Amino acid sequence: MPATNVQTQSSSPDVRWKALRDRLDRVAGLLVDQGCLTSRRTGRSSPAWSVRYFEIIGDRRVQRALYVGSDPVIVERTRDYLAALRNETEWIRGLPALCRASRGLMRSLRRAKKSSG
Repeated sequence: MPATNVQTQSSSPDVRWKALRDRLDRVAGLLVDQGCLTSRRTGRSSPAWSVRYFEIIGDRRVQRALYVGSDPVIVERTRDYLAALRNETEWIRGLPALCRASRGLMRSLRRAKKSSG
């Protein structure tokens, strides 16, 4: 049975999105901190979009790209996916500051309790 290309124009956007989403999920750990959705002009009237990111292989930093295509639906889904991926981890970055603030608050409450009573 011949292999089918899921990025042909005859494929539905849902089929193409599923294939792209699987590839994005495989590199999600890298896309949390880096990578971007970029466009480039081809001979067509609409730009071709891709997600570009870097991967460390051995001691080398290699640039990679995942082809998104020119379908506005898939481009928007990709943009939303990257935003959601980064928003999920945003609270983790603020966690140390939150811990310091709660520790300071606990100290203040202990001092207030000792002085009042």
